[in-house]
Amino acid sequence: LVGAALYGATLSLGIWARSVWDLVVIVAFGGVGMSLFWLMAEAAIAEGATGRVLSRRMGIFNISWSVGDVAGMAVSGALYDVWGRLPFVMIVVVMAALVVVLAFARRAKVEEVPPPQNLDEREMLEVPRSVNARFTRAAWVGNFTGAGVMGVVRSLFAAPATDIFRMSGAVYGLAIGTVCVFRTLTFWLLTHWRNWHYRKGVYLATSSLLAAGMAGITVAAVMPHVPGMVLVFVSFAAAGVAMGMMYYSSLFYSVHTEALPESGTRLHEAVVGAGGTAAVLASGGVGQLVRNASGAFATLGAFALVSPFALCAVTAAAGVVTSWCFITGRLGGKDMLEETAPACYPDRGVQAPKS
Repeated sequence: LVGAALYGATLSLGIWARSVWDLVVIVAFGGVGMSLFWLMAEAAIAEGATGRVLSRRMGIFNISWSVGDVAGMAVSGALYDVWGRLPFVMIVVVMAALVVVLAFARRAKVEEVPPPQNLDEREMLEVPRSVNARFTRAAWVGNFTGAGVMGVVRSLFAAPATDIFRMSGAVYGLAIGTVCVFRTLTFWLLTHWRNWHYRKGVYLATSSLLAAGMAGITVAAVMPHVPGMVLVFVSFAAAGVAMGMMYYSSLFYSVHTEALPESGTRLHEAVVGAGGTAAVLASGGVGQLVRNASGAFATLGAFALVSPFALCAVTAAAGVVTSWCFITGRLGGKDMLEETAPACYPDRGVQAPKS
């Protein structure tokens, strides 16, 4: 309740913001509010669940917040065309309603849900701790880059959207919403796909779409208007699929251990926050350097505005290589090779080494 109230109250101050630094402070305190309820929700969802049940719970949770993200992007883009501060008014209304719902929900009688009777539903995805450690670290790398790219898209795409692609606020909202839509569809697919867990090829191939998407944004800047716009939406769709796999994997592998769910969710979300912060700072700095250089080299042209996305493409590709090194045991140290129990999926190239 306190977290939700703080989140809404601080972001509502954006209505009266007069400078970039006003927004920096507002968003920082809004992040504190979100951290008070987001991690608690993840840990509560993971509590007492294993195997397929855990995967399904994670899927429903991810679909829930991602659908809200889609709606928020689309609606706020249209509201921005009416009045630039109207999206902040929407935040006040939504969060106030949420606080009221939470206040009533905490008093509601909750019936205990019986454990699943179907053996298939209770099936535990048995893998050695070494395998879980490899995939967890690989997914954290992917989540770091995915969160970073999402931060860059949200923060820095506005400039090329208006100056290069000539988007209105509504079209801009749809473009960013495309990332969220395909991320949501990926969440839905992973919720219903039984055997995607701990599969090296599936994870690496899907993660590679993030680098391809960011490269597509860079190329679209030098294309004619209509083909460039099409490529923007296709690129954002590819990035959304990759982000869905990265976030879902990071959260699932983090709690699919013998450790307390709270520990896993804290580390998972810490990676998200660190990735978003580092990528936006680095990309903003690179963008400024390229814009400064474009004064001396006029041939840089539109690339000055999309240079952050070129940097994201390179970073995302490096992230895929690093994830591959973790999964295959080339990174991570000897602690990842201590477990010698056979893995459940011997055909996936991730079984523990023999004694």
